[in-house]
Amino acid sequence: MDSVLEKNVLRQELKAVLLRISHRDKRSQELLDMLLSLTILQNVQTISLFISLPDEPDTTFLARHCWTYGIRVFVPEHQGHLSGTVIQFREWTPSSRLVTSSRGLFHPAQGELFKVDQIDLIFVPGLAFTHSGLRLGRGGGFYDRLLSGFKGVSVGICFREQIKNALPKDEHDVLVDRVVCC
Repeated sequence: MDSVLEKNVLRQELKAVLLRISHRDKRSQELLDMLLSLTILQNVQTISLFISLPDEPDTTFLARHCWTYGIRVFVPEHQGHLSGTVIQFREWTPSSRLVTSSRGLFHPAQGELFKVDQIDLIFVPGLAFTHSGLRLGRGGGFYDRLLSGFKGVSVGICFREQIKNALPKDEHDVLVDRVVCC
């Protein structure tokens, strides 16, 4: 089976698994506790995180905590379509009004746009991860393109049901530096 087909089949299987995960709020709080214990989080001035989709760990707790402690929080904004997408960042605050992109992703409606070189740490979503940092996203290669030139630290966050022993890998796939799951 070619890797594109294999990835698409795996994505469908993982989406079904994600729908069955229970106690999301409790587990998202556990994830926050684990993330707060990371020393890398204690040494950053800026982070980027995704605004969670309903089947992902809730990142609201993390965003609020970082913002409260003076860490600037940025959310990726995908501009364009698929391979031509440019990812820039808008600063998030608790009062930010969120809008939905054409791909169903949330980002702040207003604010100055920032580039990836202004970010110290990126929290990365995924449908699946391996312990070594290989990631299977939702398709489109957004985070692979973003991480390929990123100089900071990248951390994949997920539920333990999303951890796999192996995933199909293509030449363009970029590993995250660390994976934290709950």
